[in-house]
Amino acid sequence: MNLALTEEQELLRDTFAALFATESSPERVRRAEETGFDDELWRQLAEIGAFGIRVPEQHGGSGLGLLEAAILLHEAGRRDATGPIAESVVACRLLAALGDTARLAAAVSGATVVSLALRPLEETSAFLLAGGSRAAAAIGRRGDQVVLVRRPATAAAARNLGAPGLGRWPAVAPDDFEVLASGRGATDVFAAALEEWKLLTASYVAGLAREALRIAAAYASERIQFDRPIGTFQAIAHPLADAVTEVDAAWLLVHEALWAIAERRPEAAALVSTAFAWA
Repeated sequence: MNLALTEEQELLRDTFAALFATESSPERVRRAEETGFDDELWRQLAEIGAFGIRVPEQHGGSGLGLLEAAILLHEAGRRDATGPIAESVVACRLLAALGDTARLAAAVSGATVVSLALRPLEETSAFLLAGGSRAAAAIGRRGDQVVLVRRPATAAAARNLGAPGLGRWPAVAPDDFEVLASGRGATDVFAAALEEWKLLTASYVAGLAREALRIAAAYASERIQFDRPIGTFQAIAHPLADAVTEVDAAWLLVHEALWAIAERRPEAAALVSTAFAWA
């Protein structure tokens, strides 16, 4: 498996890294904790085409592959970027696949935040939604239908550790959703979208873990105890060394899943879930 990026992919990575370094600094992340959403970051991501990265060019996107999208989410994770980025990337791809060009244009441009409901929507159950504190709509599955759920008036932010902008939306009422497609073909497209979300989220968490490890290693090198850096003590050095292998494994599993998908390997589906679970 060749892990080297092409020049274009390296440029893409560097562009996203520079954007997140500026627009998702620790200070900006903390300021966004109340809502779990940074309007300016979202605007900047839309301007460079982040949400349309997996949308075909004929629909106004970049038409890039899963690897490029994984690079985007890895850099987002490294800076703990707020907002439902993975969900929106997948939702935009779904809107393109299902032919909803009007909502697609609004979502790709960042004018509308569209998220992804990960579990089947039922008439009797409220659900948690990534980015639900700000999202105007979400795409989900309801029986054999793929539906777009409009933000209900009673949607509320769900306070939680880390404040990533989760929202609790009430059970879906008949007036709250619109059927985008139905039947086996539609639900298969949605199931594939969920697998893509798992892989992109694994990439985000792998990036988050990599940055957490970097911060920990830097602190262990600078913090002095008993006239020595604490990183020289086995109780610190050995767990950090173990963490390196675990973090590297997360990113390598993402790459292996991407390779298996590209090669149409029979183990691809299992590798996507393995990368997600490990990360």
